[in-house]
Amino acid sequence: MAVGGETYAVTPNGRGIESLSYACAEETCTLTMAVDSGEFTFAFGDGHWELGETTRSGPYLVDARAAGLAVAVVLAWRRAPFVLIVGLAAATTALVRAAG
Repeated sequence: MAVGGETYAVTPNGRGIESLSYACAEETCTLTMAVDSGEFTFAFGDGHWELGETTRSGPYLVDARAAGLAVAVVLAWRRAPFVLIVGLAAATTALVRAAG
């Protein structure tokens, strides 16, 4: 079952991220990040790693909120309980911020 197609605007920020969108189909979800210099797509596998590469410069390839959103999307796609979705998305966001 394919889900997604929604685009979410992001408030102005220091990393130039303008919007985030996602799409899930079969065993892969993709997160597309639109920034002032173009678009970057990141793939997430369901139970497996999706290999890929990006031209987005670091050190922070993904905003902490985008990482949390990606976790939430995959968990919602897998029909996880709402409390688990919120908890793991928040934890992912916190961990990415702490690591940065």
